[in-house]
Amino acid sequence: MGMDPISWALMAASVAATGVSLYKGQQADKQARKAADLSRRQESFKALRERRDFIRSARSTAAKITQGAENAGAANTSAAQGGLASIISQAGSGLSFLDQYNSFSTQIGAASSKSAKFASQANMWGGVADLAATGAKMNAGAGGGGKVPTVKVPYGPTES
Repeated sequence: MGMDPISWALMAASVAATGVSLYKGQQADKQARKAADLSRRQESFKALRERRDFIRSARSTAAKITQGAENAGAANTSAAQGGLASIISQAGSGLSFLDQYNSFSTQIGAASSKSAKFASQANMWGGVADLAATGAKMNAGAGGGGKVPTVKVPYGPTES
């Protein structure tokens, strides 16, 4: 006793739909990685601009202090030199902070990209599992075996 033509057509449609779904899932994953890469590049350009603006501001402030000290005739005093050293030190600390912040942003982007990749793979394998379960049920219904238990396995991103 074989399967009727409608069952064969439904099974063929299920296989075709699963194939299309897997292909589209791969395309979505590729585009998500491309978007993540572009986002990282955008953040990198933003960080470069912030770093340049920060350095420009520090240089401007140092020049104003130096000019003010020159105008007052106190260019070589310890107060003027101390003020300049303080600006240089604060600029170094600020640049260090920007570098650390950008490092964290890069790490967050990479982790998000990996997360999206794994979610896509989980959805893909969930589709394969659904297809296998459908085939097993159809086989059982066609006299090819006993009753197939139904087990729903959650996959993909979950909300907490």
